[in-house]
Amino acid sequence: MQLPNFHHLHYFWAVAKTGNLTRTARQLRVAQSALSAQIRQLEEQLGQPLFARAGRGLVLTEAGKIALVYAEDIFAAGGELVATLTEGRHRRQLLRVGAVATLSRNFQRSFVRPVLQHDDVHLRLSSGSLEELLAQLHAHELDLVLSNRPAPGNDDRQFRSRRLARQPVSLVSARPMPAFCFPVD
Repeated sequence: MQLPNFHHLHYFWAVAKTGNLTRTARQLRVAQSALSAQIRQLEEQLGQPLFARAGRGLVLTEAGKIALVYAEDIFAAGGELVATLTEGRHRRQLLRVGAVATLSRNFQRSFVRPVLQHDDVHLRLSSGSLEELLAQLHAHELDLVLSNRPAPGNDDRQFRSRRLARQPVSLVSARPMPAFCFPVD
């Protein structure tokens, strides 16, 4: 297995951030054709297209989205390496949390708020279905999953679920609601 060329990966990462080959080439001070060739070489090495055309811009394919996550990790680690060796700073821990898309954003914020107070922790919060997130957890792409239901039992994967809190529920309406619809405890 051959590792990706970091120049190719950096060019891919830069284009993924802007979505525009011409603008990125100008920012990096390289010819657009050279930038395009570097990305094409990376795509050939990975065996999949990373971008698809969308009008005058580019959008990430599914493979491109996956590659972008890895590229961001790689360049963040590179930045930390330089900071550690030149400034003596300690390496930040990466905490990868997945949250089911149906989970309250307020609950997610309150859960991660204590983590955000630590300068030595970098939090990556991603969203998806419980099945998608558990697959990522199983593949060690996530460290934990926040869900509003326990993980299903499975012979292949053993997950442990623990209730952390109960979420309050609000009913919001644009029209007045009859009082008899909602029994009061």
